[in-house]
Amino acid sequence: MRNTGTVAGDVSLRLQWDELLDSVWQRRAELATEHFHRFQGGTSTSAHRVESGEILAFTREAFEMLLLQLRGKELPEHLAKIPRNLGMRRARQHVDLDELLQAVRLNFSVLWDALRNSADDDCLRALVHHLSDVNAAVERYVLDVQFAYLQERSRMSHSSRLKTTHSVSRLFTGDLAQPGALPEIAASLGVPEDAVFELVAAVGERIPALRNFLEERREDEIYFDYESDGILLAFRRQFAEGNPHGFPGLQGGYLGHVQGLAEIPRALNAAALLARAAADQTGLLDLDHGWPVLASAYLDANIPDFRARILGGLGALPPNERDRMMETVHAYLETGSLKTSADRLYCHRNTVINRLAGFKAATGYDVRVPQEAALVLVAARCPGA
Repeated sequence: MRNTGTVAGDVSLRLQWDELLDSVWQRRAELATEHFHRFQGGTSTSAHRVESGEILAFTREAFEMLLLQLRGKELPEHLAKIPRNLGMRRARQHVDLDELLQAVRLNFSVLWDALRNSADDDCLRALVHHLSDVNAAVERYVLDVQFAYLQERSRMSHSSRLKTTHSVSRLFTGDLAQPGALPEIAASLGVPEDAVFELVAAVGERIPALRNFLEERREDEIYFDYESDGILLAFRRQFAEGNPHGFPGLQGGYLGHVQGLAEIPRALNAAALLARAAADQTGLLDLDHGWPVLASAYLDANIPDFRARILGGLGALPPNERDRMMETVHAYLETGSLKTSADRLYCHRNTVINRLAGFKAATGYDVRVPQEAALVLVAARCPGA
C-alpha cells in the first residue's frame, strides 16, 4: 500500500505547481514581450524580415500552448496548430532554420525565469520537480516546428523545380515569337532577358558527371538544365568573364558568352557540337580551341580528300621525319613564335625554321602565312591527322 504521506506530498506538489502555472498564465502577454526583446537583442539577421506584431502574436500563443500542456489540458485547435503554422510560415519567409530554432528554444529560459520568479519558498520544490516537464514541452515544440519547417521547404523546393523545369522546357520547345513568351520565361527563371549566359554541354557517358556537378551546387549557385536527344545542357547567368576552367572535372563543350535568353536554344547546337568534338579530350572544349575541330569535321565530311589535299605530300617522308615535322608545325601553330616553339621542343630556333621549310616543300603550304596556316590547322584536326 502506498504511504499516505507520499500521496499527500504528491497532491501538495501538484497544487503548488498548478498555482505557479496560474500565476504565470496571467502574465503570458508579458512573457511574449520579454521573449521578443531578448531574441531581437541577440540577432540581426533573417528574423528581422518578420513584422514584430506577427512575432508577438505567435509567441503569446506559444506560451499559452506550453502552459496548457504543462497543466495536462487538451489544446484548442488553434493552439495545437501553432508548431506547424510557425514552421511553415517561417519557411515561406526564408528565415534561417538555426535562427528559428534558437528563438523557439528561448521559450524555455523565459518560461523558466517566470516560474522561478513567481515561486515562493513553499513552491520551490514543486518547481524543481517539474523542471524536466518544462524542458520536455519546449523540446517537443522545437522538434514539431523543425519538422514543419523542413517539410514546407521540401515542398517549396519541389514546386520551384517544377516551375523552373516547365519554363526551361518552354524556352527550348515553345514559340518564343509569341507576344510575352520570353518575358514570362525570364521572370519565371529570375533572370533578365538580355543577360549574358555561359553554357556547358555533355553527351553520352559524360552526362552523369555533369548531372552530379549540378546536384552538388544547386544550393549555392543557380543553374538551369535541359536534356534532349542524348545531350545535357547546363546554363547559368554569367557574372564574370566566362572560363571553362571554372567547371573542374567535367568533359564536354563550353560557350562562355551567349547574349540574351533567346539565343540559348540556338547555342545548344553549338555547345553539343563542341561536346562531341571533345570526345578525345579532357576538360571542356570552348569555341576558341574547338573551331578547328568543328571545321575539320565539316570539311572532311563534305569535301572529298580534304585532308589529303593539304597534307598528302607528307606521305613520302620517312615516319620519324614526318612525326618531328608535324610536332613542330603544331607547336608553331599554337604559339605563333619561332623562339617559343624552339623552347617547347628543346631545339634550336634554326631547327624550327628548317622543319617549317621542309613542311612547305612537302605540302606547298607555309604556316607562317595566316591563311595557309588556317588550312593546315583545320586539316591537322581531321580524323587520322
